[in-house]
Amino acid sequence: MNNGNNIQYWWKSDEGAVHKQVFQYVDAVERQQFTLMDRFEKLESLYDPNANNSQMGGSSEQLGLVTENVVASNVDTVTAVISATDVRARFMTDDGDWSTQQTARHLEWYAEAVGKKLEVPIKCQAAFKEAAKKGTGLVKVYADQYGEIRVEHVRCDDVIV
Repeated sequence: MNNGNNIQYWWKSDEGAVHKQVFQYVDAVERQQFTLMDRFEKLESLYDPNANNSQMGGSSEQLGLVTENVVASNVDTVTAVISATDVRARFMTDDGDWSTQQTARHLEWYAEAVGKKLEVPIKCQAAFKEAAKKGTGLVKVYADQYGEIRVEHVRCDDVIV
């Protein structure tokens, strides 16, 4: 990640030295994204001030105060109300003939069955809650080594772009 004309790509590195280039690159990206990660940590501590990584300083026991966490209350309420609606695939057939509309209906049934099997609504609810807390919620859909479809919730803190 050098600036200038002497850019050295990791795939052109000497054998046995590739990891050095990759680690340098990831280190540079982490430095560039420090403010974003710091924001995520602050937002998480607003939601849960008693978490281990909380920056809020001092719990209610230490302060001797009874407090109400308005942020957590609002996030939990919005999550409960909005995420109660299931995510559903729709196949639009504007100006389609009867056969196309039937195919779309069957594809919707299939997509709904696959979604239930893979527990997509649960993972989408977790991503929605994280989006309510931090502004970004992610669900990863991929095929595993056996070609099976997998769906999992990914914390936005764990993604480095």
